[in-house]
Amino acid sequence: MSLSGFLPVLSRRAIVISGVALASAISVPGLQAQQTTPPPQTTAPQTPAPADPLKFDTAVPRVVFISFTADAAQAFEQALGKAKDQIAKSDKPELKTQAQHWRVVKAAPQPDGTVAFIFIIDQTTPNASYNPFVILSNAGLDQQVYASEVTPLFTRVNAGIKGLSPMEGTFTDMGGAAAAAGS
Repeated sequence: MSLSGFLPVLSRRAIVISGVALASAISVPGLQAQQTTPPPQTTAPQTPAPADPLKFDTAVPRVVFISFTADAAQAFEQALGKAKDQIAKSDKPELKTQAQHWRVVKAAPQPDGTVAFIFIIDQTTPNASYNPFVILSNAGLDQQVYASEVTPLFTRVNAGIKGLSPMEGTFTDMGGAAAAAGS
């Protein structure tokens, strides 16, 4: 499974455009040597970017299960920490609201070494990503900082994701959560 949905849209587009440019650079000289008339101009088909699996359209409660290998889980936890730091520094009220309704539980490692993270979101912020890499991408980090600190984490996470399952639902307060929140 790939986290291509985790890769920011601009990065994905740059990769697609670079690939098309490279393919064109390799194939066009060979075609021109064989043909006397130029080929008709066509544009490369745009591959739609995969939807961000952690961006939701509606403001309803959600639980998201994400499982990783041990190394990827460690990298994901570091990315979450960096995203949390950026949220704390942000002056965007929608990001602060998003964080107020978002809890993350890290489960104990399973016998096979798999580690799960559970996002408990009591009210999602519509059209806001809960993907720590998107949050970091939108934080305005210096490109060198992003490349040296975030990209290696993304690479480790992408290599070790085992599953991702977002679920929409409703929460039922059994009497403890609301009482504890009020005290």
